[in-house]
Amino acid sequence: MKLLPAVALVVVAAGAPAAATTVRSYTEREMTAAAVSIVRGKVVEVRSRLHPSGLIVTDVSIRVERLLKADVLSEVVVFTQLGGVLHERRLTVPGTSVYAVGDAVLLFLEQGGEGLVELGVGAGKYQIYEAGGQTLVRRQLAGVAFAAVTKGPTTRALPPPVTPEPLALFEARIASYLGE
Repeated sequence: MKLLPAVALVVVAAGAPAAATTVRSYTEREMTAAAVSIVRGKVVEVRSRLHPSGLIVTDVSIRVERLLKADVLSEVVVFTQLGGVLHERRLTVPGTSVYAVGDAVLLFLEQGGEGLVELGVGAGKYQIYEAGGQTLVRRQLAGVAFAAVTKGPTTRALPPPVTPEPLALFEARIASYLGE
């Protein structure tokens, strides 16, 4: 099962904090290129289930408000992430994004073994919110450590800044990367 391709980088995390998942560090430009879909919308369903492997996974459904990049046009996009709560069982993957019905999000998604998954295990979610009369976007990276993948040894990198910015500026920058 290839549910979360970036999880393979966890093995390079010797010395990473105990409650962190280590994923490849991407620039926004690299994230834009790597994503098969970039979607803005609202979470309409979060449902955990037992995967045939015996692991708990969670399917997250997003009602699409804007597709910045997509391989499939749909009103609802569903992606799966490892972990969740099912009956009295819980599987927690440090760094995995948390979703709740009603959340406004902008997501970078990649193809997993059985469908879409969040790019970089927790690194592909941007929260959208209102503040001071503006619609803002920010990235939340709790529990994620980044690995710089180069030709030499793999090194740990600090997460990029998470400064909020206007959604329109962020989307315009992503659109410019798509036009390159």
